[in-house]
Amino acid sequence: MAKNWAEMTPAERRAERFKRWLAPKGVKFNSQQAEKQYRERVTRFIKAVNLEEPDRVPVMLPTSFFPLYYAGSNLKEAMYDYGVMKKAWLKFMKDFSDMDLFSGPGFVLPARVLEIIDHKLHIWPGHGLPDNSTSYQYVEKEYMKADEYDKLILDPTDYWLRSYMPSFGSFFQRTPSRISFLTTTTINPKPMSRATTCTLKKRRTSMKKLNACDWQPQLP
Repeated sequence: MAKNWAEMTPAERRAERFKRWLAPKGVKFNSQQAEKQYRERVTRFIKAVNLEEPDRVPVMLPTSFFPLYYAGSNLKEAMYDYGVMKKAWLKFMKDFSDMDLFSGPGFVLPARVLEIIDHKLHIWPGHGLPDNSTSYQYVEKEYMKADEYDKLILDPTDYWLRSYMPSFGSFFQRTPSRISFLTTTTINPKPMSRATTCTLKKRRTSMKKLNACDWQPQLP
């Protein structure tokens, strides 16, 4: 009889995770060759983690934004058009298919969305940086004040939504000040309801703008 997860030792849990990784449920491969190569690559990593000798050293390169430039594009184009980003990464994955693991485009931020929420934590190509910049840059600033730690400890969610997030995006400055995220027992429900309704209407309008960006392409 199989052990319950809570009854497993750390080593047994890791072995179970490896098992699921090697044979993922519900995954349909495009071909038998694709499935064979997947299992070979996963086996290499499993053996490396277990301090065993694989058939060869697993290959995983920190590609950063290289796939964009390899495809003849740049960071600005990709940040403002996720279709460009998608084509670049697919080309890179196809041309370098002998790699065992790929770094996804998770650090390519959606510039049009950032502009809609008036994002202030970063500047990027075409928005504070030259169009040919090869990266974006964090804007150094004291976003959290020394006297705000008590607010954070008392109610992290309330602090995050009402104090911290509004400091780096005007989109988040619409949280009604009369609502407490810690408790609602001491607040008159009627004004809270009116404030919530007003805020929800503004959020819906903003979300329609975000959706209109079409910044998330469909996967093949």
